Amino acid sequence: MVQRLTIDGLSIETIPLTEVRCAFEKIQPDLETLRTKCKPNWISPDIYLSLQEELSTLYMLYEEDAYIGFIVVNTLRSISGEDTLFVWASYQKPEYNYLNAIFKFLEKVADDMKAVAIEFDSNRKGWEKIAPLHDFNLVTQTYRREL
Repeated sequence: MVQRLTIDGLSIETIPLTEVRCAFEKIQPDLETLRTKCKPNWISPDIYLSLQEELSTLYMLYEEDAYIGFIVVNTLRSISGEDTLFVWASYQKPEYNYLNAIFKFLEKVADDMKAVAIEFDSNRKGWEKIAPLHDFNLVTQTYRREL
């Protein structure tokens, strides 16, 4: 059964395993848009498999009943047993601005799972300005030399 939560006008549906296949078909074009913009180290089948194996959770975003994006999260567990909520992929159609509601939602999910932190990776320059506004700090950078 799909669970829906509304925060500041944004409706967020938790997609159960039985609905993943249908929901994935809806988010796949946006995953590809995200891959084009960000050049992440994953491909869409990685995310689908993780959702099917219940290693990740899919949340779909709606304004009223109009689909506007998604969030895929999973849990990272440290050697000491502490959990971090990791946002693997997230997309919101450009004409919408629910970033504050999304961060409130992620805080709720992290709090519910008793996580010690929320993390996400992004190489997009805009996050250098936006992330600190939501109390996120840059933790690592990768340097590479092509040969």
